[in-house]
Amino acid sequence: MIYKFKPYTIVLALLSIAFLMFLQSCTDDDTGDTPEWQTVFFDDFNRSDGPVGSNYSAQIENGSGAFSISDNMLQLSGGIYYTIRYVNEFTNDVIRVSIKCSTTSSTSDTYGFAVCAKGTGIQESYCGAVWMVKDTVTILKMTELGYPPLISKAYDVQENRSYLLEFTVNKEDLTFILKDLITGISNTWNAKDTGSLLTGGSVSINGIQGNGDVIYFDDFKIEKYE
Repeated sequence: MIYKFKPYTIVLALLSIAFLMFLQSCTDDDTGDTPEWQTVFFDDFNRSDGPVGSNYSAQIENGSGAFSISDNMLQLSGGIYYTIRYVNEFTNDVIRVSIKCSTTSSTSDTYGFAVCAKGTGIQESYCGAVWMVKDTVTILKMTELGYPPLISKAYDVQENRSYLLEFTVNKEDLTFILKDLITGISNTWNAKDTGSLLTGGSVSINGIQGNGDVIYFDDFKIEKYE
């Protein structure tokens, strides 16, 4: 038996084949231009007890406490207001900073800790901050003129608990996620900076502890989106 095909059927078949070949070429030529999160720095602090290392520039604004590596974590003793900056700067429009934090029993109503980005000075940056005794979470825009929160929300911060802090700056849009690593529950807060945007490249761990307080940090990560 001889099958006869009409001309337009052959044309449609050829067009279908050409279209499939075009789709395949698009897949093959994919150069990864789709934006995605890329880790540019990670520190699990898994090293010998002692100094934090040359990747950081640490400042103690006031107080007599100290910071060091202890039991494969970054430990900060009480009585200080501190800023621990990663030595390299990142000017990307979109940046995400995260860190694990383990609280202890607090003796002070100023016990707080934060991750910050887009900084240009000692007191200029965006921060996602947790205030332990005040049971408050804030997103701050810190400047030399002060640091009133862009948002402030109640949150029951627990003593002797581990948390994951994740702070994202996307131009004027700021997102802070706090995850309780015991319960697995995450909370997300969003804020928008409607004023002059901070454009610095400094990334830091900030906080304050009372004289009898100790806090531990782990798994510090900086990511860019491009």
